[in-house]
Amino acid sequence: MAYMIGQWSQEPGTSLEMIKKNQNLGPLVLDKSLTQAEIENRNLVVVGKRNTLYAKLEGRLRGKGSFIEVIKDGLVSGRDIMFVSDEKAAFYLANKRLYFKSGAYKGFFSFAKTRLLIEKDNFAAALHALDDPEAVRGCGKPVILAIGHKEKIPAEMMRVASERNKLVFKDLRAALKVGDRGKAIEVWQAAMGKCYGCHQGRQGIKQYRKFKPNKDEHAYHGLIAQQFGANCDTCHYGSTAMVGYK
Repeated sequence: MAYMIGQWSQEPGTSLEMIKKNQNLGPLVLDKSLTQAEIENRNLVVVGKRNTLYAKLEGRLRGKGSFIEVIKDGLVSGRDIMFVSDEKAAFYLANKRLYFKSGAYKGFFSFAKTRLLIEKDNFAAALHALDDPEAVRGCGKPVILAIGHKEKIPAEMMRVASERNKLVFKDLRAALKVGDRGKAIEVWQAAMGKCYGCHQGRQGIKQYRKFKPNKDEHAYHGLIAQQFGANCDTCHYGSTAMVGYK
C-alpha cells in the first residue's frame, strides 16, 4: 500500500534538507516510533487496530466491518488521519484505488511523452511506450477497474474508447514502424481528441470523468514537455486547445 501511494504522489512529504538531517519520515513507521512533531506535521494513514493510534481514534470512527475512513483533525488540529481497518481494506486501497491513480497518471504522462519522442524522431522509444505495461499500455487496466460493469457504460463512450484504442495501438504503431513523423503526429492528435471526449465532454458524449484531477499531479506533464523543449502549443491546438479541466 505504501509503495502504491509513492507511485502516483509527486510530493512524498520530505525534502533534501530533511534527508540530510535524518528527519524524513519513512513510508512505513511503527506507531511507537512516531514522534509528536511527526504527528503534528503530517497527515497519516493508520492501518489496523493493533496499535496505540487506533485507541485514540476509536471513539470517532463510524465505519463497520472492513472500511476506510478519513478523520479530519485526527490527532491534532489541521492534520487528517486515514484509517484503514484491516488487511482486506488495505488490499482494496492499494490494488483498486491507488493502482487506478498510479496507472492512470503513468499512462497519461507516457502518452504525453510519446508525442514528444515523436517530435524528436525517436520512433523506437515511442513504439516501446505503446507496449510497456508501465507506460501507455498500462492505462488500459486502470480504466477497466474504474469502469466496472461494461453493461452500464454508455454506448457512445464505448465507441469513443474503441476508436481511441485503434488509433493508439494500431494506427500510431503502424506510423511509428515506418518512421512517418507527420502521420504519427496526426494520429496521436486524433487519439488525444478521443481522450477529450470522455474527459472534457466532447466527441458526441457527455463528460464521463466526474472528478477534477489534482492540479499538482496533472501539471507534471507540463514539466515533461519543458524537458523536451516543447510547450503547451505543441499538443494543445484545434479541438484540443483547452488546457486544464472545466
